[in-house]
Amino acid sequence: EGIWVGYRLYEFYAFKDPKVKKKQGLTKDVTSTPICYFICTKSLAKFDCSNPKFRSFANIHEARQYMMHIHTVPSASKKFARLQLALSQTWPVLNLDDPKIRVEMIEDIFCRHVDGSIVLDANGEPLIHTDGTGYVSADIAALCPAHVYKGRKHDESNGHQDYPLLMQVRIFYRGSVSKGTLLVNLK
Repeated sequence: EGIWVGYRLYEFYAFKDPKVKKKQGLTKDVTSTPICYFICTKSLAKFDCSNPKFRSFANIHEARQYMMHIHTVPSASKKFARLQLALSQTWPVLNLDDPKIRVEMIEDIFCRHVDGSIVLDANGEPLIHTDGTGYVSADIAALCPAHVYKGRKHDESNGHQDYPLLMQVRIFYRGSVSKGTLLVNLK
C-alpha cells in the first residue's frame, strides 16, 4: 500500500481538516478539503540507502510511533487528533531534552460533586478540572519570548526582564504529545 514516487514509497500519515478559518478577526465557516500528509517509509534509491540520516520504517504504524507513543491513545478519533496536533504550526522555543530542564508529568484533577464522586459528561467520561493545564517555573518561562504575535517574536522590552505568565503550548516530550497552557508557578 502507498504511493511510489520514483524509488520512494510514501504512505498516508494523517490528515488535517481546517474546518474553521479566521480571517481579519472574524470567524468564518469555510468548506475546505482536508490536507493529507504522507511520509516516506521506504526507499530503494542508493542515495537514501547510503545516507545515515535517512530513516525508513517497516510500516506507517512504526512511523507514527517514531513521532509519539500513538499506541497509548485509546481511540481512533483521539489518535488522529494527536497526529493533527503534531502537524499544527508551532514555533520551537525550548529543547525539553536539555538536561538542565526537568519535566514532571502531573496527574489530572477530576471535577467532583459535593459528595466527592467524580463528575461525568454526557458520554460517561470524567470531567477533568486540570485538563490541558500545567505549571512552568519562572526561570524556564524567562527563556521564552514574552511577546509573540501570529507566530513571530516581537521585541517590546521596556528595559527589564520580561516573561510570559501564561503560555499556550504544544509539547513533544519522550513520545508524549500534549497541548494546553502553562502557568508560571511563583511558589
